[in-house]
Amino acid sequence: MNSISKKNRVLVIAHSCLRSVNRRVYRLLIDDNTSLHLVVPLHSSIPGSPDPIDQEPFPVSFLTSHGPHSRLIRVLGLKELIREFQPTHIISETDIASLLTSDILGAVNRSTHVWLVSIENMQRRFIAEAWKALFERDLRIAVGGVIAQWFAWRNVHRINHIFSISKAGTQAVQALGYHGQVTQIPLGFDPLLFNIQSPDSIQTTRNRLGLTKTTIAYFGRLVPEKGVENLIQALGKLQHLEWQFLIDSFSDYRSPYEQQIDQLLDEYGIKIRTVFFEAHHDEMPTYMNAADIVVLASVSTKRWVEQYGKVIPEAMACGKVVVGSSSGTIPELIGDAGFIVSEGDVNQLATMLEKLLNTPAKELDRVREKAYERAQTSLSIRQQADVWIKLLQR
Repeated sequence: MNSISKKNRVLVIAHSCLRSVNRRVYRLLIDDNTSLHLVVPLHSSIPGSPDPIDQEPFPVSFLTSHGPHSRLIRVLGLKELIREFQPTHIISETDIASLLTSDILGAVNRSTHVWLVSIENMQRRFIAEAWKALFERDLRIAVGGVIAQWFAWRNVHRINHIFSISKAGTQAVQALGYHGQVTQIPLGFDPLLFNIQSPDSIQTTRNRLGLTKTTIAYFGRLVPEKGVENLIQALGKLQHLEWQFLIDSFSDYRSPYEQQIDQLLDEYGIKIRTVFFEAHHDEMPTYMNAADIVVLASVSTKRWVEQYGKVIPEAMACGKVVVGSSSGTIPELIGDAGFIVSEGDVNQLATMLEKLLNTPAKELDRVREKAYERAQTSLSIRQQADVWIKLLQR
């Protein structure tokens, strides 16, 4: 038992680690005094197979999970694994108001430090939401609000540390009654992947794609809240300038929104300027390096505000000029190392892009340098892991 008590034994519970790129930050925690075991809950609602684990420097357990809602997920076999591994610390990618957090707290002894990584960035008033839903005769939402509040009350005083990814995230967990320690961390990118490539490599990629003009790019999911239609409308106002548009391929029309985007490209007459690509996440830095300006025009809704916008620091790390909307965490990420426009304002976005297209490339060099420096020194997995390492060393 002495060897167990002297060494950090970290159990990580993370749905996102289905993908190997999201496991990389946890590799940095391992040293002579810290071992780690990763649990990846698998749920029927999450498509695709897990990335291979043969290259991971720690054991990985894929455990089946079930539940009708993200706050009501139960992971089968987790309690037994906790008893067997005897962790000194648990890092869980869950929110306070969830069954999984409750299950974790019920399975550990008081000497185990329970840390949550929360991506919540909207202050919730679950009981008020439940009353409103009840008045509107939406029984499902009403019951859900009561259950969420019960979990929050049950869990809030038993968590040792919460890590938020934004200022709004910190305020959100505190609004639920959490008065413990909250530390803001980046949702880091891997600097070994996202970096400035050589001019020859960049030119090779541009030649392969047929990029001969200043290239404006969008990287990320094609969903309405990312504001891709606003970007297309803004580009439609810039027909008098020379540019090309780089975007992920959506030829299979996996959703009606993707079909809508394709129709907008035709409607605004810019499909002829559009270059499509298809890439695995590890290949994304190659395409980012081929771009000149990267845009994320996210638009908030009643139930969603941009939680992070990871594409922004990734593009900054590749030395790109970034333009982001004012939604959620985007302005925090960009700081003074890029450009912000009001979310949903197509005219303002078009004006900003026109200004950048008319600015000589050399005059933007300082912006690119600041973007690179900010990303590499503040927003990578190194900075994310450093916070945890310092706490583990105490």
